[in-house]
Parts: sequence; structure tokens; C-alpha cells
Amino acid sequence: MTGSVSGKVYLTFIKVRIGVTFRVLAGASKLHKAMFESILRSPMSFFDTTPTGRILNRFSRDLDELDVRVPFFLEFLLQGMLFVMGQIILVCFIYVWFTIPLIIIAGLFFLIDIFLNAGMRGLKRLDNTLKSPVTQHIASSVTGLSVIRTFDKERVFSNRMYNYLDQHSASLLVFRLSNRWFTYRMDIMAVLATLTVTIICVFTKGMIGTASAGLALSTLNGDLESEAPREIPSTKPSGAWPANGAMELKDVKLRYRPDLPLVLHGITASIKAGEKIGIVGRTGAGKSSLISTLLRLSELDSVTVEVDGVDVSKLGLHTLRSSISVIPQDPVLFQGTISYNLDPFNEHTDESVWASLEQSHLKVTVSRLDHGLSSKVEEAGENFSVGERQLICLTRALLRNSKVRKGRKVEE
Repeated sequence: MTGSVSGKVYLTFIKVRIGVTFRVLAGASKLHKAMFESILRSPMSFFDTTPTGRILNRFSRDLDELDVRVPFFLEFLLQGMLFVMGQIILVCFIYVWFTIPLIIIAGLFFLIDIFLNAGMRGLKRLDNTLKSPVTQHIASSVTGLSVIRTFDKERVFSNRMYNYLDQHSASLLVFRLSNRWFTYRMDIMAVLATLTVTIICVFTKGMIGTASAGLALSTLNGDLESEAPREIPSTKPSGAWPANGAMELKDVKLRYRPDLPLVLHGITASIKAGEKIGIVGRTGAGKSSLISTLLRLSELDSVTVEVDGVDVSKLGLHTLRSSISVIPQDPVLFQGTISYNLDPFNEHTDESVWASLEQSHLKVTVSRLDHGLSSKVEEAGENFSVGERQLICLTRALLRNSKVRKGRKVEE
């Protein structure tokens, strides 16, 4: 019975989606036919005053948006409207008082929408109008190319083309900035809606169940979480850090998500500068999880991880991760050159790169290649053996010369 119901729902969804797409395409075809017949029956005065590029633009770009973009955005609009209506009904059912600020926010929305549409139509019309000279100029330049070269007027036509492009780019920029203007104000109203529900939750404490209040807040707050800041100037260590590489782990506890159990239970360890530590254990023992604490791939529940006396939980992620070298278990290479894979940010000289290659016993192999450091690396390093890929990753870690390095994992 469950499979039959889900199958019917799935077929209904396909039917509705295909039906909407076909109806939109039928409307676009009808519009195309009407436009084409209108053009064919237009007087010659119309063609004398209307650039050919403008006509081509109507039959190419504008109809392409009707055929491709409108069906996509229509489906997106319908889904968004159903989602928003569900949110509004749910929150209003839990908090009746929310209907008052909702009416105010909805009124602001419609006012901004009316104000925006009045200008957006004009800006879109201006964008299409200024794009027509570009198309027309290209067509006329290609047609009269022999005449242009005969009279040595390439520079004149080039400057005219740049002028048309600048005008069109300016109109397109204003159009997109208008969209950003509207989106920013929509985000503000979404924040106001969330703030309103939060205030209502606080002042109606005890009248509404905790679960219902949490449901209302989670319904309105749909933003994705992000990692910690890349840089925190106030906590960034001065000078070269880490200088020695001494580490202190005190009661480290880690869980990958708030709703999952702990994978590290109070790990305490002290590693002196210059020591080489091997972590051995079966699969699932927490070897990779322990490395995740150092790189802060997952934020810790309880943590004191210090490297050279600096608490890593207070550093920016870029400051932390750029100071640690990692040799992955599965070698990771990128499409480009050997030099790019070893030093993607051009921070080292060729002499340093060759010295690191010599340390990893890869110098002879790279020297035999036709282009040396400029030799091509295919996607995922497919033109190198697995052992050579691992040596390239090792060279990359040696080149950075970090005081803290994480090698590949060996499982027992």
C-alpha cells in the first residue's frame, strides 16, 4: 500500500512538472509565431528605423529566456510559494499574534516589489536596447570586412565596438545591482520575521510548549551554518608560528555533529618539539578524528589543544590550517603542472622546489620529464603511478617546512 501511494505521488509530481513545462513552451511558441507574423507584415519604414540587431535579439535571447529560464524559475517560484505558505500557516497556528507583524511585513514586501518592478522593467528594456547595437555592429563589420581592411579602418571599428560594449555593460551592471538591492531588503525582512517570532517566543514563555516554539523558530531560520572566520587578527600569532611544534592536548572531546555521540572521550597527551609520534589502532579507533581536532575540521565539545602555547580554537582557520602540513592517505593531485601541485601559491623558488624533490627521492624522475617542473599533471594525477603521487604529496609537505606534519595513516 505504501509503495502504491508513493508511486502515485511520484507520477502526479511528474505529470504536474511536465504539464507546466509544456504549457510554458506552448506559450513561448505562440508568442514566437505572433512575433514572426508581425515582423513579416511590418512596413518597410519599421526596418528602416529598427536595427537588425534589435530584431535578432528579440528572436534569440528573449525567446531563449522564455524557452529555458522561465520554466525553471516558474517551478522554483511554485515550490517557494508552497514552502513559504506552509511556514506562514504553521507559525500563525502556533502564535496567533504573529499575524499582526506578518501583515506589516507583507505590506512592506509589496511596496518594495511595486517600486522595484517599475524600475526593473525600464532597466531590462534598456539592457536589451543597448545590446542590439553590439549585435548589429558585429554583423555589419563581418559583412564589410574587406572594405574595412581596404581603407585601414580596423581601429575605428574596434573603438566603436568597445564603446557599444561599455554602454551595454553599464546597463547590465545597473540591472544586476537592482536585483541585489531587492535581495538585500528581502533578507532584512526575513530577519525581521525571525526576530519577531523570537520576541513572541520569549514573551509568551509558559503559554506555548518548548517543542512548538523550537519548531516555529527552526521553520523561519533556514540559513546554513558556516565555519569559523578565516582570519582573526586579534588572536593571530606574531612571527613564524609554530616555531617548535610542541603540542598539548587536554581533555579533548569531539563529536562530528551535535546529535551524534562522542568519538573522542577526554584525550590528554603531551608531544614535545621535534618528536615523531605514531598513532596505531584498528579502524574506528579515532586516529583520523584526532587529526580533525588539530585542523578543526569539526569544532570540539571540550578542548584545550595548544601548539607552542597557542590555543588553536581561538585562531582563524586559514592561520591554523596553513601552518600544518598534511600528507593524505589517498594522494590528491590537481590538473595543472608539477610546479603548481607542489607550490600552488608561488611562495617558493625553483631551487627550494628541487631541494624538496631531492629529499623525497623524486628529483631524478622529474628531471627525466621533457618539461621538468612544467610537465603536465592530468586530472587526479592519472599520468603518474600511485607511488609517484604519494611522493609528490610528500614533497609538497616538505616544501612548506611546517613544524607540525600529519603523515598517512597505517591501519592494523
